[in-house]
Amino acid sequence: RVSPNGRSHSDGRVATIPPHVIMFVIDDLGWNDVSYNGAEFSTPNIDGLAKSGIKLNQYYVNRVCSPTRSSLMAGRYAYNMGQDGTVITNGHPYSLPLNHTTLGD
Repeated sequence: RVSPNGRSHSDGRVATIPPHVIMFVIDDLGWNDVSYNGAEFSTPNIDGLAKSGIKLNQYYVNRVCSPTRSSLMAGRYAYNMGQDGTVITNGHPYSLPLNHTTLGD
């Protein structure tokens, strides 16, 4: 037996292969900035990825990028993690708290 996403063992068990996950977080992307939503220009690569994957088209974001990214990665409100509206840039002595589990973990 072979599953579509796995390999068969000699005893008939199927070993599944974890899916590959690619997530794009694009700052300042407007609704009409991709051709699948009616942009006046073509975005065939993004359109292809969206067609074969999952599009998140109804979601809450913060007014700047760092809290939005923190919330997405940790599954918590940014304010509860100390990310209340400040952009984290190189050289700043703070970050997403290291004790929070993220999607990457």
